[in-house]
Amino acid sequence: MINVKLYISILIFSTGIVCSGQVSIVPDKLIIKGNPVLINALLDDKSSSFGRSKSQYNLLPLSEDLNVYHLLVDSLELEEVKEFLENQSITVQYDHLIEYRNIPNDAKLGEQYALTMIGAFDAWNHGTGGLDIGNRAPVCAVIDDGFDIYHEDLFNNIYANKDEIPNNGIDDDDNGFIDDYYGVNISYLHQDHPIREHGTNVMGILGAEGDNGIGIAGVTWKTQLMPVSGIRTEGDIIRAYDYLYKMRKKYNETQGDQGTYIVVTNFSGGLENAFAENHQIWCNMYDLLGSVGILSISAVTNKNIDIDKIGDMPTTCMSRYLIKVSNADANGKRALAGKSKIFVDLSAPGVNILTTFTEDQYLNFSGTSAAAPHVAGLASIIYSLECETFYQMTISDPDLAAYTVKNIILGSVVKESTFRDHTSTGGVLNMNNAIRDFGLLCRGTTGELSIDKVTHVNNDVVVEYTTDNDKDHTLYLYNLSGQKMKEMTFTPVQFGNRVVILPSVNLATGIYVLSIYNQKEFRSQKIFIR
Repeated sequence: MINVKLYISILIFSTGIVCSGQVSIVPDKLIIKGNPVLINALLDDKSSSFGRSKSQYNLLPLSEDLNVYHLLVDSLELEEVKEFLENQSITVQYDHLIEYRNIPNDAKLGEQYALTMIGAFDAWNHGTGGLDIGNRAPVCAVIDDGFDIYHEDLFNNIYANKDEIPNNGIDDDDNGFIDDYYGVNISYLHQDHPIREHGTNVMGILGAEGDNGIGIAGVTWKTQLMPVSGIRTEGDIIRAYDYLYKMRKKYNETQGDQGTYIVVTNFSGGLENAFAENHQIWCNMYDLLGSVGILSISAVTNKNIDIDKIGDMPTTCMSRYLIKVSNADANGKRALAGKSKIFVDLSAPGVNILTTFTEDQYLNFSGTSAAAPHVAGLASIIYSLECETFYQMTISDPDLAAYTVKNIILGSVVKESTFRDHTSTGGVLNMNNAIRDFGLLCRGTTGELSIDKVTHVNNDVVVEYTTDNDKDHTLYLYNLSGQKMKEMTFTPVQFGNRVVILPSVNLATGIYVLSIYNQKEFRSQKIFIR
């Protein structure tokens, strides 16, 4: 995982600004949320007190949809400007430097044991990635420091932006980025990616081309991979996610004529010793992405810490569209990584994983950075499987589609005792189980299991349903952050109307997701509780 260290050493500016702890702040930028006209007016009014003209303060967009901007500030005035804006009720935070969360090793080439461990060979009998039944190509965006996109086992899977003419110096698709043909370098707003090992390693595990007679096979063989490089700071992460959000939003709004069908992101990085409450702008990006149908995967810290007490970002973000991944060894047991039964979702192989390196090499790679792309690769495959109901969901209800994929992945893990108290699922990723469960969900489209009507009466949720399975069913109620609010197991009645009541649901007004599972089929439906 990319790892932002808050450095133990103290960073002192000549004006007396002291930044202690482990965070390495960017000395000349603030991340700011608010109305840009108001912010500029406030800076204009107060600029004289800082001894400079208003024009010297630059406000640059990170996510205009969320009203989030970079404010460029002289490092000597960083804290003064931050305090002034906070006193005007403007949301302001420091920007932070990113470090990559891998455990480097120089082990010899080995076998791809991880693929056997997660059931990939059986899963590949059902799908290996590529086009879905609507002839769309699901895209996985890989966010990292840099990539060797011309690696022999990667280049054929690199996404190409059909709306952009490469190397003509023009923003052909009018998205704010010039020549973003093979992805984008978010720091320099173009497609030239620095060649880095970490991003190349991650991309190979996720999507190295399969069945091509050379190198390795990624978890998904044919999924298109969009490289997003140049990630150095928290602000870069926000800008990268905003870019992906806009590309998928345009795709949705134009029925695929423009934009990009991005369905998954993988980001192996973060901030140690940090909690979501102090980084809400970052956390909000996952809900923004999910609203257009993008599921995000992240890696937890490689340090053996209790995240509930120490914190970690984005691990402590509670978004229903985010999966947080820990590390398993070659025996499927817990390896070195952060732990939390609340914030960490599942584990995946991450020790000595054979993958792509720069200059057409193949070497072993370890850490949660290696674990997360296994999950992203599986999510990409699920989007390409044949299922008419799911296909229609991706069009009419893309946010629910992303959430459904998350539930399938988390609900199909193989339980492992060493993860029981360290992840919410207590298990390890299993591709074959997930694709089996997805197939069962799709076979249920014949009406064997359905949610027919949901009403909310006197704090009870009354569910009318159809099923031809007389065994135990489980009813779940989730909020839009992905938190499970209620769970109840029931046995369908043999005679009369099939109705189940979820009692004493004292919930705030809002949208929730109701799901029924009967060990064979899975149904979900949004409900509005007043």
